[in-house]
Amino acid sequence: PRQSGNVNAYRRTKGGRPEIKRALFMAAMAASNHHPTLRPFFLKLLANGKKKLVALTALMRKLVIIANAKLRQEHQLS
Repeated sequence: PRQSGNVNAYRRTKGGRPEIKRALFMAAMAASNHHPTLRPFFLKLLANGKKKLVALTALMRKLVIIANAKLRQEHQLS
């Protein structure tokens, strides 16, 4: 982590595929405003003192988990 002295800053995400990160970011923005299940999760993170970008990143991760679960379920059915 890039920390110096008493500074305890948020870390940046790096690595991964930039096209997918951009698409997930836009999906997370839409979900944070309109999705009936994910919006309360996002608002809870903000209420707990997380920065908006950190909460959006958590939402992006949750979207990946949901997509993987749906793909796994579809694969098991076929």
